[in-house]
Amino acid sequence: MNKKYFIAVLLLMIAGLQTAWAQSVLIKLSDNRTVVYNVNKVENISFTENNCADNYEYVDLGLPSGTLWATCNIGAESPEDYGDYFAWGETEPKTSFGWSTYSFGTKDNLSKYTSNDGIEELLPEDDAAVANWGSEWKIPSKEQLEELINSNYTTTVWTTQNGVTGRLITSKSNGKSIFLPAAGYYFNDNYKEAGNQGNYWSRTLYNNLNACQLNIKQGYVGVLERGYGMSIRPVRSAAHEFIDLGLPSGTLWATSNVGAESPEDVGDYFAWGETEPKDVPTEYYNFTNYLYCKGTGLTLTKYCSQSSYGYNGFTDELTELLPGDDAATINWGSDCQMPSKEQFQELIQYSTITLTTQNGVSGRKVTSNINGKSIFFPFTGYFFENGISDKDKQAYYWSRSLYTSEPAYSQALTFYTNINNISCSRQIRAFGCCVRPVRKQ
Repeated sequence: MNKKYFIAVLLLMIAGLQTAWAQSVLIKLSDNRTVVYNVNKVENISFTENNCADNYEYVDLGLPSGTLWATCNIGAESPEDYGDYFAWGETEPKTSFGWSTYSFGTKDNLSKYTSNDGIEELLPEDDAAVANWGSEWKIPSKEQLEELINSNYTTTVWTTQNGVTGRLITSKSNGKSIFLPAAGYYFNDNYKEAGNQGNYWSRTLYNNLNACQLNIKQGYVGVLERGYGMSIRPVRSAAHEFIDLGLPSGTLWATSNVGAESPEDVGDYFAWGETEPKDVPTEYYNFTNYLYCKGTGLTLTKYCSQSSYGYNGFTDELTELLPGDDAATINWGSDCQMPSKEQFQELIQYSTITLTTQNGVSGRKVTSNINGKSIFFPFTGYFFENGISDKDKQAYYWSRSLYTSEPAYSQALTFYTNINNISCSRQIRAFGCCVRPVRKQ
């Protein structure tokens, strides 16, 4: 359990007396246990709340996404401890599971996470990892579970650890491992298969009635009804999450934009080659405020391939952003960069792209034709002057590539609500667009 310790220390100070009185200090735990300590003298009264969200151990398995896996289940005291059981989307454990006790309604009358609301992943308020361990943690997504048992990245063995049966998962890249105990599951009021079976929730919905889960006995990601009581093994990100779409170049695509808190969040807007968003409304996204010109698109001072666009005929040999001018590199680190035009084109070539709504946000779902994994690009619009244009109708994502025939423009991934096509096209450099980073394996 996530224990918050409330410690009250009481001092009795009596003027003129030097005698130390024997007193008791009571420590009240969140599970209603009380610990009593004897003290000889107390000097003040203080109250401290310690939310131990950052104190849970985790392992870096060297996975392409950068996902860090907790070493224990929620509610467990050790890797072999079964811990607590949760229905999908509920944040408190219980011992009676089924549609009659489910927080989000019955099979015939669900109130949330349905085709009506379009929410396909648990929101933070319904994520048991967030609620019990803190905002740095999440229930893993379907993709993270699939990555965990992908034979390209890990080996898995059904074994016994400290007398407990479960699955040991070991990284092929660094040899580190985690153990998932066969904790069984709850169905209605029945507790089943402890020591023989284990099922671990993902945060990903499959359809109205079912959510995705990891079956550790058979070693596959499947689905079960949301009302089952199952284990949760939380995850957190090393920094930012990436997805391996199986592309020929080996490019890994980030699941969210620079400055975003989730895949559906738009994040920050950048002029091309600038690494900080502008302070709107005091700063404008136009050539008057653009870093690499003298006030117009025909007075460029950097990244200029045509003399007619350069200041006093200036040109240089730079057709891709240098690391110091790359918003992905500067904000996320040296192993990240903005995609090139070619990486955008590869993404389009090897993917199926659909107009969709994810967790209530409209955008494009890009699904790999190679391995079936996907990423989501929300509609962003673009910043012009000090306002966002067409936020719900268009999207522009910067590449790091210059539009060399007209260097006042740069290449951007572009798509619209009313046109099926998604392409790499030009966009004015001084406008504010979003950035979706990439990195290589």
